Amino acid sequence: VRSRFAPCLRALRFLPPPAGRPLPFYRVWVHWLRGAEGKVTMCGCPRKLEARPCAVCNEVFRLRRTGHKADAEMATKMSAKMQVYAQVVNLTTAKDAEKGVQVYPFGVRIYEGLLAYLTDETDPVDFTDPGQGFNVIIDRAGAGETTEYTTRIERQPTSLKQAALRVLLGKDDKPSQEK
Repeated sequence: VRSRFAPCLRALRFLPPPAGRPLPFYRVWVHWLRGAEGKVTMCGCPRKLEARPCAVCNEVFRLRRTGHKADAEMATKMSAKMQVYAQVVNLTTAKDAEKGVQVYPFGVRIYEGLLAYLTDETDPVDFTDPGQGFNVIIDRAGAGETTEYTTRIERQPTSLKQAALRVLLGKDDKPSQEK
């Protein structure tokens, strides 16, 4: 199930990874295709996911070989992109928190930002710990292909239950601006 989140994401609490998995993320590779009416469709890439032939990848390779700039641009738009999923509780507002655990889809920029916190050699941050974890703040600026995301940690460890209760009781309407 894919959840729809508001355009400007704010405070998310990531759930810990399932037993036996080191990270809470599920990575897949997808093609984003624009149809004749401009509707965008996502489809999984069998070449990247299962090492099987992929008709879209074959077209991407063909377009890159033509030597035309427009074909190269189309190939870039059609090539498989990483899409990442994780289980989260959205703590932006009480209404969001009431929805409980949701599947949050995000791209490579947010993934790399989150991974940097988990794997930092000098100060690793386990924001997934349900007892002493941290809220993740994701801000969005811009729109379309120029959208930029910043990922930061709210450096006040709280249990997931305490964080959710704070939001549900109206005691924490907005995440802190602390960096």
